[in-house]
Amino acid sequence: IKPEYSYNGELSLNQQIGNKIKFEGVYFVTSMKNAIVIDAFTLNGERTVLYNGQSSKVLAAQNKAKAFIHGWNLNLKADLSKQFLLSSALNYTKGSINDAANTPLDHIPPLFGRSAIKFQNKAIQLEVFSIYNGWKKLADYSPSGEDNLIYATKDGMPSWWTLNLRSDYQVNKNFTLQFACENILDKNYRNFASGISSPGRNFMITLRGGI
Repeated sequence: IKPEYSYNGELSLNQQIGNKIKFEGVYFVTSMKNAIVIDAFTLNGERTVLYNGQSSKVLAAQNKAKAFIHGWNLNLKADLSKQFLLSSALNYTKGSINDAANTPLDHIPPLFGRSAIKFQNKAIQLEVFSIYNGWKKLADYSPSGEDNLIYATKDGMPSWWTLNLRSDYQVNKNFTLQFACENILDKNYRNFASGISSPGRNFMITLRGGI
């Protein structure tokens, strides 16, 4: 296996509206040579081997000529007032091998983002936020198996979103009380490529102190 080489570029746009709203957009591209992927191979001239009593394909990490990755991310921050702040981020990535079929690269996440409203004053910080993921369609899965296609549904990995709450209370100059409730709506969801459901509704209470 030879080393991978990547050539990167990005184009960014920043716009500030008054002192209240800030927007940032970035488009990025990566061109890869000698990209390492898992693909069909041979062992002693054979494309299959008998493993644990089953006939299995021979696979190996290989340099597969060229690959191309591109995507974008958007960020928005807005001061709604002296105490309220709105923030949002959205990210998208697509990657494929430069072959006749434009075979998808592995480990490419679906569309994902985070949006939040935060309240803060001298003693309290309170944030309500949502984390969300788009669909990962079957056609976007790498055939190498690295994306754990076996854990997907017949339509791919479904989209999901969660509602969450996090707060900090400054008890005094030495102690801070923190409280969080994640997945408030108790949704059943899985992250892309994971075979384990993410936690349901859960609570966390933390007391931090220092001298």
